[in-house]
Amino acid sequence: MATFESPFRVVRQAGLRRMLLVLGVAALAGCAQTGGAGDEGRSRGGGFLGGLFSSGLPGSQWKFVEVLGKPVPDEVRPESNLLSFDKDQDGRGTFSAGVGCNRMNGRYRVRDDEVQFRIEQSTKMACAGEVGIAERRMVAALSSTSNYRISRDRLELLAQGQVMATLNRR
Repeated sequence: MATFESPFRVVRQAGLRRMLLVLGVAALAGCAQTGGAGDEGRSRGGGFLGGLFSSGLPGSQWKFVEVLGKPVPDEVRPESNLLSFDKDQDGRGTFSAGVGCNRMNGRYRVRDDEVQFRIEQSTKMACAGEVGIAERRMVAALSSTSNYRISRDRLELLAQGQVMATLNRR
């Protein structure tokens, strides 16, 4: 006995495939990072995930160049001058930082071009002179940062449009 297949079933399957293709393309386009010539000053967040996975911060390491308008002193050892971001999940991640005698770490949260730092632990060694002053500036800069901007290998931490710290990629 011959079987009969409805032509409507074939049409429904083709329509479903087309709809899945369109949704897939839309999802990928929403995740794409902008990076044209005019976007150098903008952060690299975006997409319908709110920049949670395309911020450019997770897994990166940076060296402080200037903090609160003052250059990092030459006395700061290169290995202690660091802001490091670990991979994040759901917009949250961990960071470690230091510019002087002490190391600190905590959590950070990114959404689009916004970033918030929460310092959770810090060593408490005495840090005198210019290095100590630079370290206190770094803590103040991290605590007040509300936004960031990445342009090539430069990270700027911002608060109310003002640059709190400038860092170069390591």
